[in-house]
Amino acid sequence: MSPEGRTRLWVVIVGVLLVAGTVLVFSRALPFGFINYDDPAFVVNNPHVQRGLSAEGARWAFAVDRDYWHPLTWLSLMLDRQVLGPEARGFRAVNIGWHALNALLVFLLLRRIQGGLWLAAWCAALFAWHPQRVESVVWITERKDVLSGYFALLAVWAWLGYGEARRAARRGRAAAWYLAALAGFACGLMSKSVLVTLPVLLLVLDAWPLGRLDELSRGSPGRGARWRACARLLGEKLPFFALSLGVGLATVSTQEAGGAFSLALTFDQRVANAVVSIVRYLGATVWPSGLAVLYPHPGDWPVVVFGTAGLIVTALSACAWWWRRVLPAVAVGWAWFLLLLLPSLGLVQVGLQAMADRYTYLPAVGLVLAAGGLLAPAITRTSLVARRGIAVAGVLGLAALAVRTWAQQAVWRDAETLFAHAMAVTRDNYVARTALALECLAQGRVPEAARLAEEALAIAPDASLALDTLGAVRAAQGRIPEAEEAYRRVLVLQPRSVSARCDLGRILLADGRIEEAERLFAEAAEIRPVNVPAHLGLADVAIARARPEEALTHLTRALEIAPRDARTTMRVAAVQLQVGRREQAVATLRIAAGLEPANLELQRDLGDIFGQLGRFDEAAAAYERAAQLAPTEAATHVRLGYVYFLLKRPADAIRSWETAKRLDPTLTELDARIRQARALLPAQP
Repeated sequence: MSPEGRTRLWVVIVGVLLVAGTVLVFSRALPFGFINYDDPAFVVNNPHVQRGLSAEGARWAFAVDRDYWHPLTWLSLMLDRQVLGPEARGFRAVNIGWHALNALLVFLLLRRIQGGLWLAAWCAALFAWHPQRVESVVWITERKDVLSGYFALLAVWAWLGYGEARRAARRGRAAAWYLAALAGFACGLMSKSVLVTLPVLLLVLDAWPLGRLDELSRGSPGRGARWRACARLLGEKLPFFALSLGVGLATVSTQEAGGAFSLALTFDQRVANAVVSIVRYLGATVWPSGLAVLYPHPGDWPVVVFGTAGLIVTALSACAWWWRRVLPAVAVGWAWFLLLLLPSLGLVQVGLQAMADRYTYLPAVGLVLAAGGLLAPAITRTSLVARRGIAVAGVLGLAALAVRTWAQQAVWRDAETLFAHAMAVTRDNYVARTALALECLAQGRVPEAARLAEEALAIAPDASLALDTLGAVRAAQGRIPEAEEAYRRVLVLQPRSVSARCDLGRILLADGRIEEAERLFAEAAEIRPVNVPAHLGLADVAIARARPEEALTHLTRALEIAPRDARTTMRVAAVQLQVGRREQAVATLRIAAGLEPANLELQRDLGDIFGQLGRFDEAAAAYERAAQLAPTEAATHVRLGYVYFLLKRPADAIRSWETAKRLDPTLTELDARIRQARALLPAQP
């Protein structure tokens, strides 16, 4: 085999091992379920995702009327639902697959940029197996990270092809590569708008490794030639910058309209946090300990902290610039890191966090490029023994990172584990406390939820999120005036809050203040037309006013938004019965029966309604499912026995009633029923 053939074979072998290793490292998270943190809104309760891939879903995905515009990410999730079903395992497996593919692309890119098979492989594994990647890969909602990363890496690959084709004067091939780069960039923006600074990175790559700036200015002395070369390179990027500008403006406007700008911070505070965050990201890269799903924003950083961080960033940038000719990979890697991190640094604040591990997904490629640039001279200029020592140290380092990544995935087992960990590794994290309080509240652990909500409010007295959570806890405790006060304070702080309007409206409706409740629900539906609680609230108002047809309109709208919501489906059926649409109600109930076959309460209620309608076969089926879910619950066996009796199945009725008596010996009234059923049994010959 020729040397070139052997090299290609090793590239294939290393690529396969890298992909397999990445899948193995992240396989621990496969059995985990959805996380009760954005996953319900993005996937579980998203009707468009749950319907699978469709023309209607595609139209919705491309519509610019929500906080985040990433249509390709939505289509990707829809395709997963269509092909792999509703379970979390399928969605997460696809996330891992995209990440493994990105690891391969990083390997191929680094080998192309700076050469060296084994160094490129090590750098790619460093990127792929680092614990900072866990959030982007394991969290299903962050599909946008791995998908946009894939298209961004393809765009960079295509741009390198374009530059090489231009140098070789192959115009046709250059045009094809240019269009491929533009298409990859557009697809990346449609996966996550954070890629808006990628065109500037392409300019940096023009300088190195493509060397186009020197090439275009060669033969024309003076600074004027350099400026003309820069202008020409900028001109090539105009379509890229146009895409960035359009998507950037659309993102800012939709997020501002949707209330995504959650913290009121001065420009000085945002700049300080951006500078400090750069150093914190670097620190977590070198020593990935204390990683959390959410790092609370401190508001003001101490002057000493900000000044030290500024000196570190300035010194690193100066070194990168100084080394740009002798260590160009270091300079380009540092520029890659800063440029792709810039949109996520909080200069335009979105959300409550100071920083997030997921924001490092693509910027980390720049850091591993810089690391490779630093290592390459050391490797080539040392003895064989030293090189072997470096190789052993590199393998051990990767193994340690893989073990740490494996451990970090356990944090994402469920929402309670996730936010308890965030509280443990960060200080004064009121957001983690509110999230954990809501999780405890959902599990019926009201005292614990109250303690956490009170702690959150003590940390951040004017935080709307903490107040909203306290309102939910006080409502669960029956302390209605305090809940009402908390929600009204939220609306002062966040005048466009939909959730606070709906929660307050529900309290007022229960208190008989129907008109004010209706106004709040109507305002919520106007602010966010696809909000299910708003339409359910309007339906409750209509029922309170004895307007069942109006209630049915709102319930039907809620069901259009969340077609897999079994409880809403049941409510639709109940109102259909009330207005005399019996056959429609039966059809709706049949849909509800199949939505949550493992929901005991739902199946029992379905059995009751089918029994009242005289649909005893369907009532028996619902009760049978309930009996399988709770085999030790006597009441279900009692009801099942009655239905069997009405279906003229006395032997089955006797068996169910005897089971009920065995579970609850106090049910002596069943003795007469059992004797009655035995009288219907065929006489024994």
